[in-house]
Amino acid sequence: FERGGRMTEGDGAPRSTVDRAIDVVARRSILLAVAAAVVVALAATALLGGFAEAEERPDPVPSLALGEWSATQPYSLRILGATRTDVFGYAEPDDGNEFLLVEVDAMNTWDREVSRLRDALLLELDGSGSDGQEDGREPLEADRMVIVADETITSALTPRVPTRMVFLFEVPRGAVGDAVTLQLIGFTLFTEGRLITEDYWSASVLAQRASVPVVDAPHPGGDDA
Repeated sequence: FERGGRMTEGDGAPRSTVDRAIDVVARRSILLAVAAAVVVALAATALLGGFAEAEERPDPVPSLALGEWSATQPYSLRILGATRTDVFGYAEPDDGNEFLLVEVDAMNTWDREVSRLRDALLLELDGSGSDGQEDGREPLEADRMVIVADETITSALTPRVPTRMVFLFEVPRGAVGDAVTLQLIGFTLFTEGRLITEDYWSASVLAQRASVPVVDAPHPGGDDA
């Protein structure tokens, strides 16, 4: 005690109203800070989870409309239509099969010929998808590619020259409905070597899909045949 009987500030001294108010404010500030930290942590977890989910979810494959040029390289294709038929020139399908003819305008956009035309356009059948695993079947390659003007079978095109072509697919009879889905494949250019370099294109990605109506070819003998 000081002289005069006043209690000095010590362990047993009563605390003033101001001191108690300060303590209450301090405790509330700590609780608010903890709560804010929890909210930030939960938000960050949700955000990171959203990013992970977005990374795992593949982007949808862009669609290509009938009559539009594809954005693929080195072959850009413009799909014109699809026809189901039992004969193409002198060719006939095996028993139980039929032909699907996909007519396109095709252009080699590179400066040299590329013998990978067969890989540029694929046909989905029976649920085969981008990786061919939906029912165990890979998308089909064309059996042949024919230049319409002179009926030449080819796997390469002259650079920078648009060419009317037919991609011929032999398919089981009845496997093609009123429309088909076609895959347009994008290629990647690779360069190998140091002193002597070699360029080559490799099919690498499903770039676009096209849904194409299918029509039946007229009967060779006419409607009454």
